[in-house]
Amino acid sequence: MANPGVSPEVSPGTLPDDVYSRKLGVWRDSARRILLISIQWETTLIAKAQERLRSPFLDSYFRLSALLGTPTFFEAIISLFFLFGQPDAGRGLLHVLGAGGYLASLIKDLLCVPRPYSPPVVRLTIGNHHLEYGFPSTHATNSVSATLYLCALIRQAQISPELSYIATTILAIYMGSVVLGRIYCGMHSTLDCVAGAILGTFAWAMQLRYGQWLEDWMTTSGLTVPAIMLSLWAFLMFNHPSTVENCLCFDDAIACLSTIVGTTIARWGSATLMFPARLSPSRSWPSAVHWATYLVVPAKVVIAFSCLALWRAMIKTLLPNLLESIHPVFARHPQPDSYAKKPNGMHPTSASSSPSEQNRSNAKVPGTAVNISPFSANQVIVKTVVYFGIGWLGSEILPAFFERLGWS
Repeated sequence: MANPGVSPEVSPGTLPDDVYSRKLGVWRDSARRILLISIQWETTLIAKAQERLRSPFLDSYFRLSALLGTPTFFEAIISLFFLFGQPDAGRGLLHVLGAGGYLASLIKDLLCVPRPYSPPVVRLTIGNHHLEYGFPSTHATNSVSATLYLCALIRQAQISPELSYIATTILAIYMGSVVLGRIYCGMHSTLDCVAGAILGTFAWAMQLRYGQWLEDWMTTSGLTVPAIMLSLWAFLMFNHPSTVENCLCFDDAIACLSTIVGTTIARWGSATLMFPARLSPSRSWPSAVHWATYLVVPAKVVIAFSCLALWRAMIKTLLPNLLESIHPVFARHPQPDSYAKKPNGMHPTSASSSPSEQNRSNAKVPGTAVNISPFSANQVIVKTVVYFGIGWLGSEILPAFFERLGWS
């Protein structure tokens, strides 16, 4: 079922074993080899399950449900909390998703474990998620942490038991569709998804335990807030594990950390510098439901999302050239092959082979080396500014703007 319009490519994590042994060091390589045992075993099981279960309806359902576990989807959901008077809940959801997303990216780059091998598994994907390492599943991490957090909010809300039950059921179906869909689509093993679920539960538990303390810290700790957050960002970015292949995971790590830092500093600025004007914490969901009958709600959503998209496009267009003009160290370099634009349509991929097959294919090239193209300072700075600004605009500036217009 391979798509003739998609050229085969080597999937991250499937180069010869000796390449990873040289690059990763003893403990990282040892952990990777242990996880490979599960991947090799599960690959056969997933391929057999696909032969029995696949249908056009399920293919479409699970491929589309995967979109509900992406950063873009959660960026939109989080923005709604801020736009409709629930900034604390919005920051809480951002913290569980951002922390889980960062930790998943960190572990992926730390261990360099491949996805289930294709062939024999058929990968059903939209976009370029198959160009990342497999363990753990970021989709599972995000969907589990978001579901647990939103279920906790539902329990706290003053709504009828019937409505609470319906909402909880919908969230459970959502979580199951995303997690099980990653296995059905051949994108992850069961072990990947279990590890992602554990990671998501951990992120939610940390927010449950320390969320209120963090909210208080942002508004009462003075200049230590931006100092600590910027120092933490720099430490985590400069100490991110190096990888064998060029992997998209580092992109996700930058986005998660930069958005959290931008939102946290924005909250500190609002409380300390009174800019922009703080939102009233007394607003509740019923007010948003009431206003849903008017055009104000869709107008706010369209304007806010358009502003965020405009910010992203403007920074990505203008900032790289500005940085290059400042100093040669900020020069851009061509993006690695794995970052080249891929077809956006739905397609099954056959992008990897087992380590034994890779060893055979590379055996005729003595001393085969991996060409690693590092991220440029230009790329990192641009992505950081984009997501720092999205955090600040979405959490404070745009809600305050609508408040001044009387649209709150």
